Amino acid sequence: MAGCQLFLKAEDRQRVSSFKISGAANKIARLDSSQRAKGVVAASAGNNAQGIALAARNLDSPCTIVMPVAASVPKIEAPRGYGATVALQSEDYQQAQEHAQQIMRDQSLNFIHAFDDLGIIAGEETGSTRKRCVSACGKQGIR
Repeated sequence: MAGCQLFLKAEDRQRVSSFKISGAANKIARLDSSQRAKGVVAASAGNNAQGIALAARNLDSPCTIVMPVAASVPKIEAPRGYGATVALQSEDYQQAQEHAQQIMRDQSLNFIHAFDDLGIIAGEETGSTRKRCVSACGKQGIR
């Protein structure tokens, strides 16, 4: 039907039920050891928080996640379960991101953007063959 072999990666089977772990792990792994030791900070309201927290734990990097106060309890507890410090400091994602960037400046941490970062993008890509790139997909399917 597709005219080629097509392999899909079931991202919803990842430990955090999202491809976000792949981007976070790639980004944090690219930090040098002193940067990883200082820690990372990010803004999130959900799956990204879980991916960054788990990747940071696996790579021995302290992690702070800034979330909107309206984030759901499971989304707050999951990164805490992976060892992250969760700061409920904002009314919306934009404010959470601004607060995370302030923490980055104040504590000399490494800011991990949810999507606007080449290390994140590269890690979230599944692979490519013969100039055809297949992007990671989660429960929403391929669009």
